[in-house]
Amino acid sequence: MLETTTYTSYGGGNGCCWKNIWNMELPSKIKIFLWKACHNWLPKMVNLARRRVSVDGFCPVCKNNYETTLHAIWGCSGLKVVRSSFGFLKGMNSGKFQEFQDFFNSCVQTLDSDVMVLLCVIWWRNWHLRNQLVHESGRSGLKAVVSWSMNYISNYRDAMLTGAAARKRDVIPKAVKWEAPRRGVFKLNTDAALDVRLLRTGLGMVIRDHTGFVMASWAQRLEANYSPLVAEAMAIFRGITFAVEAGLVPIVVESDALAVVNLINAGDQIHAEIGLVVCDIRNLLKSIECGQVVFVFRMVNVVAHLLAKLALSLDEGRFWIEEYPLCVETVYPRRLSYLVCCAWFFLINFPSKKTKGKVITQLELSQ
Repeated sequence: MLETTTYTSYGGGNGCCWKNIWNMELPSKIKIFLWKACHNWLPKMVNLARRRVSVDGFCPVCKNNYETTLHAIWGCSGLKVVRSSFGFLKGMNSGKFQEFQDFFNSCVQTLDSDVMVLLCVIWWRNWHLRNQLVHESGRSGLKAVVSWSMNYISNYRDAMLTGAAARKRDVIPKAVKWEAPRRGVFKLNTDAALDVRLLRTGLGMVIRDHTGFVMASWAQRLEANYSPLVAEAMAIFRGITFAVEAGLVPIVVESDALAVVNLINAGDQIHAEIGLVVCDIRNLLKSIECGQVVFVFRMVNVVAHLLAKLALSLDEGRFWIEEYPLCVETVYPRRLSYLVCCAWFFLINFPSKKTKGKVITQLELSQ
């Protein structure tokens, strides 16, 4: 028999961390979703059965367990591919928690704030895909949940920053524009792209000097289906290695993978899959004068992003000295003004039906 549980936002030590929810850098709809989940208000099968709806209360995906909130958005066996891609929770067994709010509180106390934000978006995305299965008889995209969530957060932060800049009108925040390093230092931008269908990973990198001149660019395809975080870390590691071998040091490394940048700079020991790559990056940075890794928004990292996309179509790794490949030069000229670069960024990432074919054709013809 299903038990009835009552929740209140004014509970004791086991109450949900409401301040942590409302202070997260997330859209309001995700905060409300988390609030409902912690209150046990999501319309999953157990709740429907309690309200005398004609359902048995079992999970519509695995059909082996009652569909509680925790089971629906994280614990179901159908979500194993998502959990395996999110290595930060290895060693944390969600099965020992009966209620989602207890698991949420444990994650808040254990995880870095940026990683916690990513996990919240993953929970929200899992619930969306679950609803697709129940109401539309289709469930796809599970393998890409983590990468989709990272892109969602990146685009949300870019939109928030762009909106703030528009309200100021007369000032463009420094964080939105690519900035040249000081004289004598090179700047390395890296990014990774994934092709889940073909099980490929693309890595992209560009190195520029204090004048903004391109010293080298590089793209490489790996026949491996890495998790998004591991792929971003691999791009940073390969980029630093390339810079060292080419003698383009000291360097400052920029990446739009905030979770990876935080892991590298934290200095803590990491036991997850990404730990080995992060350890190699730290060792490389120790051998380089002024070596550091900083976070930038996707809009600042467009060139590396395009190179990573290009890498997915290459048969072998390629590098260019003092230039971009022609397809990147065509789509993203080196000397464009900031506003035109922003327009190209949105055109590439959010093309309309009329422009999408033209951009793709331009890329294909210039390769």
